[in-house]
Amino acid sequence: MPRPKRWYNKDTNFPLTVGAVYVVYAITTFRCHSWYYVFDDNKLPYPVWKLAPLFEIAEASLPSDWIVGYVRKNLQDAGFPCISFSEWALDHHFYERLVDGDPAAVSTFDDRRASAERDTS
Repeated sequence: MPRPKRWYNKDTNFPLTVGAVYVVYAITTFRCHSWYYVFDDNKLPYPVWKLAPLFEIAEASLPSDWIVGYVRKNLQDAGFPCISFSEWALDHHFYERLVDGDPAAVSTFDDRRASAERDTS
């Protein structure tokens, strides 16, 4: 069976700065890879997923309020695990609402982001 095509290869340029510290806001797996949701150098108003092997782990502990959820778009979707704060990990549409600028999702994320940044400084 042929392997599925990837959207990246050895020449892909990721918008990340070598040596910079990135706060992780969620962790997932997709297509047999681990991914971290971080704010990359594109400076979008929400975190985006990047391949975990692109990072060195500076702090290995997880926030005490993180949980494991399972996100799927609908009951037929295979879905994927999500490790993050409860509002994200348990809400199948939280990230989509965050990206769309939903005021409630943005407010929740902003509060959680401020807390995470206080904890890492």
